[in-house]
Amino acid sequence: MSREFKNVLVALVSQDKAVDNPTAALTMGLALARMASAFVTVNYLSPRPDRTPFSLFSDDMAEVIAKEGAGLDASAHACLAAATVAADAADVPSSTEVLALEFIALVHRSSQLAQMQDVVVMDARSGALEGYSEFIQGMLFRSGRPVVLVPEGWRQGVPRTVSIAWDGSVQATRAVTEALPILQNAAKVDLVSVTDEKNVVDASLRGRLNVYLDRHGVQASEVTLTTRGGKAADALCHHVASSGSEMIVMGAYGHSRIREFVLGGVTRSLLGSSPVPLFLCH
Repeated sequence: MSREFKNVLVALVSQDKAVDNPTAALTMGLALARMASAFVTVNYLSPRPDRTPFSLFSDDMAEVIAKEGAGLDASAHACLAAATVAADAADVPSSTEVLALEFIALVHRSSQLAQMQDVVVMDARSGALEGYSEFIQGMLFRSGRPVVLVPEGWRQGVPRTVSIAWDGSVQATRAVTEALPILQNAAKVDLVSVTDEKNVVDASLRGRLNVYLDRHGVQASEVTLTTRGGKAADALCHHVASSGSEMIVMGAYGHSRIREFVLGGVTRSLLGSSPVPLFLCH
């Protein structure tokens, strides 16, 4: 049996006032849930100070911290109330929860809870939360679950045209298998490889992947993009624009940095430049 999305996690954080609420991530999460008759869990990630300043002479600082916390709580509950309304309107069963912890603890806890989900959906950026990329990396490298990153303003829902960024790696292969519910629902799928003078596509391996997809009911067209001194991310974005793709499925790469993982170059570039949602898997 092919994979199914039965548990969809939407992880939200604070956003600029100009950003629509519900955000693009919630819109995508609800669309995926409707496609698969899934349950949606909406977690609001609310970082808090790691300690409360203490003074022998004044309680002012503690009062400021408490007031700030109350404001953060109010924003979180307002966002989740809007999420509940949106889920009810979409006829999608849902639950909501505020996760309010110190920043590092919150990164770990949110990725730990994501382990009991089938797919995680997040907004690609947050202009209001410094260090938001840490939450993205935590989900990618610690949850073991695929992550869909949705650019601001995206409202198309479940993609009907999808590009698979294929390089023969374990990460890319796992991304394809995890994305099967989306690929099977798509009307058009491109199996895209980016090459340059040094790196050549293994045509035999890509052909075998196409056979694998065909057995899962996915008809994919093979596409080869050639760059000469350019960037793979730029080539993929150009293909997306010219082909009308509405999602890129790809492996997420990381480099070890003393027990941490840092996003690889192509992944990091697409986070900042992709005009369509990214389906990422490590």
